[in-house]
Amino acid sequence: MINLLLIAESVVKNLPNAEKYAHIVQEMNGMIAKHNQYIRDEGRDLPEVENWKWEGLK
Repeated sequence: MINLLLIAESVVKNLPNAEKYAHIVQEMNGMIAKHNQYIRDEGRDLPEVENWKWEGLK
């Protein structure tokens, strides 16, 4: 999950008018911090990460 967030952050930061999307980067950084803290506290991934399943495109 963190790798995908870091890739998404890089994409957002390289968009034209990237400052317009700073809130998206802040949200992603918040999610990474939440995930890291949960791992430290619980010793495993967040439930939404641990239980994620690929459902394919509709």
